[in-house]
Amino acid sequence: MKIIIGEPENQRQARLKIVAARAQRDIVYAADHETKENILKENVFLDDEGKRITDFKYDWTMNEADFICYLKLVYETNKQKGFDSGNYETNFYEYEQRVHDLENKYIDMFSETVGGNVTNKIKHDLYFRKKFLGISGL
Repeated sequence: MKIIIGEPENQRQARLKIVAARAQRDIVYAADHETKENILKENVFLDDEGKRITDFKYDWTMNEADFICYLKLVYETNKQKGFDSGNYETNFYEYEQRVHDLENKYIDMFSETVGGNVTNKIKHDLYFRKKFLGISGL
């Protein structure tokens, strides 16, 4: 994280919260991906053409019954690791949403400090959002 000289304390704290939330999200997603990879190694799930699925990026190609079984295995394994998403039908989206919400609060703080009505463009245009957060050291 970049150090910004003269940055107001509330903005610095907001940036720290974003960094922490991103780290937490990345840890959870890495654990989830590892779980999915291991389950696909240890079990045989086939796609519509009868080929074995070895990459979780293609888990959506399973038939519905296999997909539900797979999701239940992922959920139970993640739960044993200490990562409980609530049930097998949900993922860890709340971590991504938390990062997004904190970034929006930071964008709002920037708008209050600098003035002008740029927040909508930055919040809703992925290109400008990434540019702004990159310039901000995030």
